[in-house]
Amino acid sequence: MANDANQSGGLRTIERALRVLEIVAEAPSAPTVKDLAGILNHNLSSTYNVVNTLIGAGYLTKDPTGNLRVGSRVAILNRALERDNDYARMLRPFVAGVSASSGETVYLTRFSGGRVAIELVLEGRQSLRVTGLAVGFSGSEDHRASGKAVMAYLSDPSIRSILELNHPLERSRKIEERLDELRPVLGAIRDQGYAFDDEDFEEGICCVAAPYFDITGTVVGSLAASGPAVRRAELRGPISDSVVAAAKKMSEALGAENPTSPPE
Repeated sequence: MANDANQSGGLRTIERALRVLEIVAEAPSAPTVKDLAGILNHNLSSTYNVVNTLIGAGYLTKDPTGNLRVGSRVAILNRALERDNDYARMLRPFVAGVSASSGETVYLTRFSGGRVAIELVLEGRQSLRVTGLAVGFSGSEDHRASGKAVMAYLSDPSIRSILELNHPLERSRKIEERLDELRPVLGAIRDQGYAFDDEDFEEGICCVAAPYFDITGTVVGSLAASGPAVRRAELRGPISDSVVAAAKKMSEALGAENPTSPPE
């Protein structure tokens, strides 16, 4: 019986550690241990124990101010996920091309299950760059450039489903108001060929994203480049041109004949 209890406690600890990793990876800004304890509804001491174990193993890091970020060991899991991901493997050269020419953090997303999730990330080489983006991250699609670039080519029911996922506590009337507000924004994205996030999702960060399509003309996901707001001019200018051009080549590689047509 004691052994069963130990196993049960061990499983709970593993589950808690995995949940901590998920929270840190998905958080729009780096959380503290106190933040984690509040989200998990666990006492601070046990949360510190889990966090310190993950830091010691290299799966989390803590900056001088106490904020937590995903550690370098997660890259091992990331590489395994990429190996098993056909889209990430096929389209990686295009992501790498934009990363090399821009120096910014560039990532690939894919639309599935009502979410626009990150599938591949290549971190920028600039000393001041965007970090902490993780494969599997999704949510806040109506605020992220990578999400809006996809939403611009979806039907109203699909967009409504995304809004309901992002705002689960809102009533239908509020969701419809959000949809009405988004329509002109999404129309502008179709007209210019890309979405731009000017610190809408995270303060100090700008992002440009363009959609890519499959052989049926259906939007599959987006290609995005993120950088600090001090370089917004470059992101709006030459980097956006590179992102749009690469996304078009990605669509062609997937067999799309008319990758810029709006949804019917």
